[in-house]
Amino acid sequence: MKFGKWISVIAACLILLPLTASGEETMPRLEDITIDGKPIPDTVAKVNGATLTGDLIKREMMAYKMMAARTGKVLEPGSEEKIARQVLGQAIDLELLFQKAREMKISIDPKVVDAEIAKIRDQFPSASMFESAMMFQGLTLETLQEKINRHLTVEDYLRREIVPQVKVGDKEARSYYDENQKTFTQPQMYNVSHVFVATVDPGQEGNPESEEDKKKAQAMIQAMNSDALGKIGRAQEALKAGSSFEEVVLKFSEDDASKAQGGSLGTLLPRTTIPEIAEAMVSLKPGATSEIIKSNFGYHIVKLLERVPSRILPFVEVQSDILNLLLKMETEKLKREAVQEMRKTARIETFL
Repeated sequence: MKFGKWISVIAACLILLPLTASGEETMPRLEDITIDGKPIPDTVAKVNGATLTGDLIKREMMAYKMMAARTGKVLEPGSEEKIARQVLGQAIDLELLFQKAREMKISIDPKVVDAEIAKIRDQFPSASMFESAMMFQGLTLETLQEKINRHLTVEDYLRREIVPQVKVGDKEARSYYDENQKTFTQPQMYNVSHVFVATVDPGQEGNPESEEDKKKAQAMIQAMNSDALGKIGRAQEALKAGSSFEEVVLKFSEDDASKAQGGSLGTLLPRTTIPEIAEAMVSLKPGATSEIIKSNFGYHIVKLLERVPSRILPFVEVQSDILNLLLKMETEKLKREAVQEMRKTARIETFL
């Protein structure tokens, strides 16, 4: 178990939004989605004869509202129409690009689409929650496949037609670096190690068949957690008695990923580890060891090895990142220009 890099798994392309842990959401159903109280027509646009349905806008509005709710963003009264028109504009652009890709005979292997769906499905605790999320957002497997196919088709078109036009190099990267040096300031970091002893969540007694079995499971969990507290207590006593931190790690720690490195979690930012370790490491002096800390995972004793001062990252360390950023920015710019040219000759009708 590695605690140093605390990374949230987020889909690269937000096609499905997982439900809450309980499998419930407070958002309205797809059929209840309106624009500032006005119903959304069955057909919202026609692009060179191709129909864009109201369900498309409803799904995107649903996703937007769900993300807004989870980030605490409050939609202002009357803002839904503006958002819906932006969504529709993006849908029209995507349709134009998709049509251009199809003119070039670009197609995506169904196996590639299925692989992308498998990646999304893997983000859910169970197949039933994945299916519930699709149903909640008015998606079927077929509509999800079509959505992914369209995105991948357009991406292939961009790789063939737009990306080769992008001209960015070291000169542009250096110029961007010089103009945005504050962006490349690395904050103070902390080189830390820990001793870790795992505990068991009291709610993980499983599904006992009887009340007696439930009590036995709870008693077992309580005993295991009591043993864990005793073990971390002995580790603390060994440190106070003069044992080296590395010796204590080898004897007591249950974090196999860091054990062979003396408990090292590496050099961390507070936001890249769990809150309890972050709070301890920022308060310690280099060489100092914390008291016993309790987290959702178990007990820790943290040692701060050193504080790494804030610094401006040298160009050579961020050069490839800047080149990738400039590549994306220029690709997006050229894509917008290509779409604007397509719009000049396209037959576009909107009904929103």
